[in-house]
Amino acid sequence: MKGLTSAGLIALTVALALVSHGQCTTSNQTGVIGSGSGAFAQAYTVIDLGALGAGSCHPQGINNGGWVTGYSYLDRWDEQPHAFLYTNGVMQDLGTLGGTTSWGFGINNTNQVAGGAYMSNSYSQAFRWANGVMTGIGGGVGSRVAYAINNLGHCAGYLENGNGYDHAFGYGLSKSDLGTLGGHYSYAYGVNDSDRVVGWAEVSLGGTQHAFLWDGSMHDLGSLGGTYGFSHANGINNLGQVVGWTATENGTRPFLYNGTMQSLGTLGGNDGEALGINNLTQVVGWSPTSAGERHAFVHNGGGMLDLNNLIPTSSGWTLTEATAINDNGQIVGYGTNPSGATHGFLLTPATAWQAWQIRYFGCTDCPQAAHPADPDGDGQSNLQEFQTGTDPTNSASSFRIIAAARISNDVFIVWVMGEGRTNALQGSTGGYGTNFTDIFVVTNTVGSITNYLDLGAATNFPSRFYRIRLVP
Repeated sequence: MKGLTSAGLIALTVALALVSHGQCTTSNQTGVIGSGSGAFAQAYTVIDLGALGAGSCHPQGINNGGWVTGYSYLDRWDEQPHAFLYTNGVMQDLGTLGGTTSWGFGINNTNQVAGGAYMSNSYSQAFRWANGVMTGIGGGVGSRVAYAINNLGHCAGYLENGNGYDHAFGYGLSKSDLGTLGGHYSYAYGVNDSDRVVGWAEVSLGGTQHAFLWDGSMHDLGSLGGTYGFSHANGINNLGQVVGWTATENGTRPFLYNGTMQSLGTLGGNDGEALGINNLTQVVGWSPTSAGERHAFVHNGGGMLDLNNLIPTSSGWTLTEATAINDNGQIVGYGTNPSGATHGFLLTPATAWQAWQIRYFGCTDCPQAAHPADPDGDGQSNLQEFQTGTDPTNSASSFRIIAAARISNDVFIVWVMGEGRTNALQGSTGGYGTNFTDIFVVTNTVGSITNYLDLGAATNFPSRFYRIRLVP
């Protein structure tokens, strides 16, 4: 690369062809290309969130600011979890309400955390944490936990009612005890900014459990069948779309409910669960692969993608479960890190440059993926190949004119075109570098050899230069 110009273009060596009467030659000269990035499959960078102690770490929620909550075990036997808040590379222990354990489950965009914590009397108490203070919410007797919180600070979870049964409960809602669908038990796991709550409830005493939507009264969302017809809802976005899992005749399936329940499929195995959804209808969860390995997934509407295939292959991670996704597309969950520990991860959508590095090199910080590197030895740096859309691992894939031939009265031009780029073939009747105009503009979705027949050029011009321009 010779440098950036004031127009934001870079000078790059490309093939320039000179055609005159009776002969055709090609030579390497300096041309000008635009700064394009192309379109690459979604990819992510991965960050290890660490842990509060010697045990495992399990993120459960992320807000639009990238703040994460969950729980991390202080001991290597995974017997003493504490709720945490992670931001800017630091994991903070949120403490307890007098007992030994706590769990963080939900976080809103004002950085309030909802969860549960044991008190000194051995009952779990729902809490809302804000500005450094953990406060018990819901009152009453018996155990209760808050699993979700919306941007109004209203929470949803479960409480132990006076009859000894667990019921879905709301804090800040029009009702505290949200009831059931006819059985004894119900649990709430999600609440949106319209105070609509989702979870599961028994539809008969000791019987089938169905996903529900509560909007002042509880509605049965049904299931997709199966022997017992079970379904559970885990999350709801501000569009009212619901995710969870449902039984089918072929095992459990992650579902998206948007007036009707639809299966999101699997990664090849026979089960799965959707755990989180953002306001762009991006869904995350887990599913087994065809080999039976439990993997984290993201579903963007076009199908289910294994997140392990979307991170650098050099990361050393196995992503087991994705639990939440924010509106910026950042994903949290847990898996096995390069050291073999079960830790939480934070995935951030890669930039176009990072996605290109991951695609071709499986890494973003390795020497062969650096801007100035030329791993295929074709004379073009990685940055230049990124901008032209060519393959940095294949010397034959290089942005250049590879042939110019006179055919009777015409001139036939052949060049290498980058993936997802628009090229303009330019011709000139003046000396080199003067009076270039676009002759032919073409867009290609895949990298390929491209050609053009310049009709009459061999007789209309005593000599003609050709070059290829990358159209921004």
